[in-house]
Amino acid sequence: MDPNPITDAAFSQRLRQMGIATPNPTMSNSSTASPVAGPSSHSVSRPTPQQNTTLNALDARQRIQEAVDVQSQNPSAGREYVDVGVLRQILAMRDRGSAAPDIEKRLRLKSGVVARVGPPGVIAPLSL
Repeated sequence: MDPNPITDAAFSQRLRQMGIATPNPTMSNSSTASPVAGPSSHSVSRPTPQQNTTLNALDARQRIQEAVDVQSQNPSAGREYVDVGVLRQILAMRDRGSAAPDIEKRLRLKSGVVARVGPPGVIAPLSL
């Protein structure tokens, strides 16, 4: 069983005593570690979002948040992004037989939002 540093006080104390690990660079031909850490080693070149999946996801999240902010400033234009409550309303109205254009008009959504939810039966609201 792995020790848990949160619940095992002795293990947590040993970790604190050991402190932060410092890397020990190797001197092999394939090593990418620098044997001498100079002032220039502190400069970090960051990958572009296209090169890094995490940065790509964060960049997309930021673009979506900006679009939601613009949408909230002009609610009369119709909503494209909806919260869970509106999504639940869409599903409930669709299950009762309402047509997509009627749902979009009633909930003040942009045309095509209901279709992007997917065909009936793919997702459904959870009833507890």
